[in-house]
Amino acid sequence: MKYKLLGLLLLVTATSAGAAEQSKEIDGKAFGDDWPLTFTSAKVSCVNRLYVFVYNTKTDERYPVNGTAKNAVKAGKLEGSDINEVWKTSPDDVNKKINIGPVLDEGFALCDR
Repeated sequence: MKYKLLGLLLLVTATSAGAAEQSKEIDGKAFGDDWPLTFTSAKVSCVNRLYVFVYNTKTDERYPVNGTAKNAVKAGKLEGSDINEVWKTSPDDVNKKINIGPVLDEGFALCDR
């Protein structure tokens, strides 16, 4: 009986944790030259209606996009790699990055659901 209760508790916990993240596939090719990342196959997600991440769907590596997610990763509260590793530099100015706003907007739309 103990093992059945433990199994049920683990199942409920796993289900609850999965429900806290909303995600959506996005295609970098649709953005053309305005695509801000070095990979084109991506998934954007919102965790706990607060943290926006983008995933490289080929490697499943996760990168924080908004400031709240970046801070949570720096603090060790959530896992993710540095977005600067995959954020493209502007072809017009090597001191600037391509606008990541469209990816961020997709993530915030998921947070508002």
